Amino acid sequence: MPRAGFSVGFVEGTALVSPLPSAAALLAMLRARPEWDAMSIEPAQGEFPRAVLTNHGEHGFVVQCFEGPGAWSDLLVRSTSFSTPEIEVELGGQAVEIWPRELFAPESLAAEALAHFLACGKQKPDLKWARIDQFHRIAVDECGRSAPP
Repeated sequence: MPRAGFSVGFVEGTALVSPLPSAAALLAMLRARPEWDAMSIEPAQGEFPRAVLTNHGEHGFVVQCFEGPGAWSDLLVRSTSFSTPEIEVELGGQAVEIWPRELFAPESLAAEALAHFLACGKQKPDLKWARIDQFHRIAVDECGRSAPP
């Protein structure tokens, strides 16, 4: 699916439709938004494939892909050897978790993954990806206490 077949939306309500800007321009738009805002990229018609990106400032970008309705959620990673969770992530305003550092990609890596996704509608196979259940994360309750995930 070429880039022209996708639309982009943000949590706060802004939406873009075809033709979309480049991956680098989309990341710049995300970087300019508040850290709680997420970018969702999906077909103009239908739900899949879908990518969700968030910017976490100095930590980097989280790139999450869903290639189809039965597919697991896969995240772009710098390494599949995960460190102890230490970076707080807000999950769509519904929960807070602490994730390992390897789940936060530098802009160049996020741009490479996003460009491939926009061109093909798939994860770039020569990059490293981890299923959402393949790394340890810590849930944080309303009072800021760690809870089992």
